[in-house]
Amino acid sequence: MKIERVRALSFEVDAVDVAFWDEDTLLVTTPSAELWRVAVKPRMQKAELVFAADQILGPVARALGKAMVSPASGGYPRLAVSSKAGVAAVNTHDMVLLACPLHGEGGPRLLSWSWGQYYPRIAFSPDASRLMVCADELVVFDTGSWRWYPMHGDANICAWHPREPWLLGLEPTTGKLRWSDLQDMDNPRTWSAGALEPTQSDDDVVGIAIDATGERLVAAYRHPNRIEWWELDPLHRVDTRPVQAGEIFALEHGGEAGLFAAVAEFGVQLWGFKSREPISDVIPNVSEVRFSPSGLSFATLSRASTNPYPVASSRVGCASILWRASM
Repeated sequence: MKIERVRALSFEVDAVDVAFWDEDTLLVTTPSAELWRVAVKPRMQKAELVFAADQILGPVARALGKAMVSPASGGYPRLAVSSKAGVAAVNTHDMVLLACPLHGEGGPRLLSWSWGQYYPRIAFSPDASRLMVCADELVVFDTGSWRWYPMHGDANICAWHPREPWLLGLEPTTGKLRWSDLQDMDNPRTWSAGALEPTQSDDDVVGIAIDATGERLVAAYRHPNRIEWWELDPLHRVDTRPVQAGEIFALEHGGEAGLFAAVAEFGVQLWGFKSREPISDVIPNVSEVRFSPSGLSFATLSRASTNPYPVASSRVGCASILWRASM
């Protein structure tokens, strides 16, 4: 597989976060919580405003009983997007979430306005029927009704099955894996998937991902920095590889493309699920990566700080580059 840099993404607006709406279009949020849409293929188009800041922040202010409110600093606002669901989930503060419809079905809807967890992990299921919000506790939303369901247990590292509304949760300090079938949210079915090696701290596992077949799992660890490959049925470890890009911060899944990205101290490196080898050099000075629905395009983001309360002031926007993977 070949990784090719396409272009630097120079938006007309100050981008804090970007996410792919489809293979050719990005959604962009700004420090004021505006939501913009930008076509990037075959060439960059003029940015189109989807929702103004007051449309997104208005429901938040009303819920808090204030005349107006601003997004948190650092890396906020953030995005999670599903074109199948027709929704962009906007995270403006800690656990404050809004569902923004992208097909003209009204304005942003406030889903959650609790506090206390910086940068929760947010991901739509591949079939778009569910939205997972994983922080100290795991909450799942039904994207049809936007009812929310607290998931019980200590599994705070999660990954969606590639075809089913099944969520695989990991309890890092015990290594226990548990599947939750969320087809019937009122009566979820859960069962054990075995156990990985336990860790001393929850923070020692930075993420898990399941490949497009649903048969393989990768887990990224620190102390020491490494990636482990596991077969799921029956569960057994097949390989372990060290990561040379410094301390690992996150694991991002490339979907159907058969690749994933390790986000580390010195940059981002792409790996193959099947080959169990790096398929790119370390892309330096990159703090985050966003994959397109196919996984064959991705954008790298570089930002000064993701601390919501930085010691020194820093630019909250990010520089973005568009890349393409080809066989």
